[in-house]
Amino acid sequence: MKLLALPLAASVLLAVCGTVTAQTVPAADTTPIVKAIEAKDCASAARALNSALEKPSPAVLVLAGSMFEQGLCLKPSAERAARFYLRAQEQPGVPARLAALYASPAAGPDKGLALWWGQRAELPLPRDCEVAPEARQDVERFSTALGGWSAARLDGCVYVVGVLASVGAEFVTTRTGEGLPALFLPASGQLTLATDQLTQEAMDAGVGAGAIRGSAPGFQRAESWSQPDTGKARAREELKALAPRVDRLAADALKRYPRPDGLDPAWRLNFIITSQRS
Repeated sequence: MKLLALPLAASVLLAVCGTVTAQTVPAADTTPIVKAIEAKDCASAARALNSALEKPSPAVLVLAGSMFEQGLCLKPSAERAARFYLRAQEQPGVPARLAALYASPAAGPDKGLALWWGQRAELPLPRDCEVAPEARQDVERFSTALGGWSAARLDGCVYVVGVLASVGAEFVTTRTGEGLPALFLPASGQLTLATDQLTQEAMDAGVGAGAIRGSAPGFQRAESWSQPDTGKARAREELKALAPRVDRLAADALKRYPRPDGLDPAWRLNFIITSQRS
């Protein structure tokens, strides 16, 4: 477990020294970069990115990190992706991006950093994957706490962090409130979205409109949206449009992170998806 402490400390130091916030750097237009990527003009995308990085906004830094993480017109590099994300860490969704990156096989995974950023992303983790509040702000205490975990517990929690952080990086999530209910069952590699006909009792029983299974080559989600109430028509239609996007992202996440054996079947993680991040 000593391997957790050094990279964790180095990462936090880099984050503190290199952070760029919306208050200190004016917003930059990422449109030329995105358009070049969409046009598959990687030479233009790289030039536009380099130009924007001369005085980067948080949006540019996040886009640069995503390009390196996904290999969009750039050679994939988890290390370079992390450097850009760390500089924009105070932006909404970026802690989740860091957690998802560090939990991925491309990054090792770096289990300590995955859990460190998973705590900061406020993911709906099982209690077994949470570190005591007094240790969450201290690198040494955090690493010491993880050092007392079994290998199976550590691997299971990194898997959970990876899947949930992938969702949290792209969508605003909360434990309670209005939105699209979701249920993640790590032991079966199953993430279920509820429709507007799904009752809370059914959700608690693990019944959903359809299951997204990481082990299956594909998945199906039954459409059972009812006619919305007059006062909530717009909100429900927005959620209905959101569901397929969550489906696709969740399916990719369940494939990206290898599911370890022996996960606790009692881990049942309910959360709410309220909107897509801008």
